[in-house]
Amino acid sequence: LFRSVRNQTGGEDIFKVLSQNRVEYLGNGKWRSLFSDQPYLVRNLHFLISYTIPIPEGTKSVDATVDDIDFLKRMRVGIISTLRSVNVGVQNLDPEKFINLLNGILNPQSSAQPKLEYDKNQLIAEQMVDADSQYLLGSGASAIRHKEEMYSVLPFHVRQYPQYWPGYKNGELIGSFFKKALRIPCPFIVSLNISVPDQVSAKSIVKAKKTRATQMADSDVAKFVGQWKERKRDWEYTSSRVDNGDRFLKAFYQVVLFMPKGAEEECTQDRKSTRLNSSHLVISYAVFCLKK
Repeated sequence: LFRSVRNQTGGEDIFKVLSQNRVEYLGNGKWRSLFSDQPYLVRNLHFLISYTIPIPEGTKSVDATVDDIDFLKRMRVGIISTLRSVNVGVQNLDPEKFINLLNGILNPQSSAQPKLEYDKNQLIAEQMVDADSQYLLGSGASAIRHKEEMYSVLPFHVRQYPQYWPGYKNGELIGSFFKKALRIPCPFIVSLNISVPDQVSAKSIVKAKKTRATQMADSDVAKFVGQWKERKRDWEYTSSRVDNGDRFLKAFYQVVLFMPKGAEEECTQDRKSTRLNSSHLVISYAVFCLKK
């Protein structure tokens, strides 16, 4: 190998050529596995936390009050402090980092992504989307055309949450980095969305769910449908916790896969090993309580 590279370079820096070859090889792992027997792509993982609050109907985010903005700033400081207290490195996502992160998602391409510079005098949305990008949206699948390249965008959600759901078993829900059969074989976005509804209306929802579950569990058909009694116990427990002052929350996972056009079957067949199902208009929620 040493002699071969030396002959090819005509006396150039051998280590420079070797490093260029390595970069070119790893670049192939941007969209496709580097190994033939298992999914193994080059990853550049980001963990993002976004906290939002509802705004009155008919208004926009720019109409947020000073109190709302101050509340969000305090919440950001609190989240950062909590993560740093357990030695998790944290940084604010400034506009330039944000548009460069979204650039790789909204303007996919096989070659290296260009680095964008933020212009404070231009709308941030216009800086994220390339003029050569076209979005073809569908209810269950979408596509992005960037220049001459086509990419499929396939959303998934958790088909059915298990009765007990410890966080360390999330790999069984959405895929795992460590188990070959559960590894996601293409670029992806995993989002865990947690909604904190109005607790007054939440209590009404819990009460209605409990009443309905009790009716079903006490019906003549219930002896043939065992899960109805389990559902009744679940909602009785939830109702008791909410009455005790715990907060009612809803959460759902969504996984979005990005792949070159034509690689859909290859990238989705392993999702059968998880609890993921193709997303359309219905999202499967997990309901739980946050102790006061």
